[in-house]
Amino acid sequence: MHDSPLPQPGAGATLLNVSTSSSHTPQSGYAHKDVSALENTLNTALGVLCPVFLAALGLVGGIVTGFSVSWLSWLWLTGAAGQALAALTVVLLLVAVFLACRVAGWAVGSVVGGASLALGWVLASLALIAPSGSGDVLMTSTPVNYVFLYGGVLAAVLGTLMNTQPQMKKSVAPPRT
Repeated sequence: MHDSPLPQPGAGATLLNVSTSSSHTPQSGYAHKDVSALENTLNTALGVLCPVFLAALGLVGGIVTGFSVSWLSWLWLTGAAGQALAALTVVLLLVAVFLACRVAGWAVGSVVGGASLALGWVLASLALIAPSGSGDVLMTSTPVNYVFLYGGVLAAVLGTLMNTQPQMKKSVAPPRT
């Protein structure tokens, strides 16, 4: 066992032996400059990476939903009930694209958020209709696929343009003290 007694709190020492003298604390000006520089660096990194991430998200989302919607062309051929279900599904997907662009613009606080997501979506639409060397077709020529392709581009553009309206004002945080 230890022969020396444990220091008692309040008796000039702490349990962790941490000194709180003013000789060990950094000058406040240097610490403030370091925090400010770090905040500027993080803001710049987020400003660059956020649109890149949103464009990649739009691209992946467009490709995945494009493959999903290609199944709706089969459903379209099953009759009136299948056509109604396929049309309803496409309308719901288009509403989701519109809302995703609106939310991205709102979350970023500028048109850049919605435009980045819309750019990814449009690139995915172009990739889905691009000819391939093997002659495979991802999107067949059924009305539901045309509505998805062109309606998706229209929904993405409208969702982005709606972000420029005055009601989409960014909330201002109170200044730090």
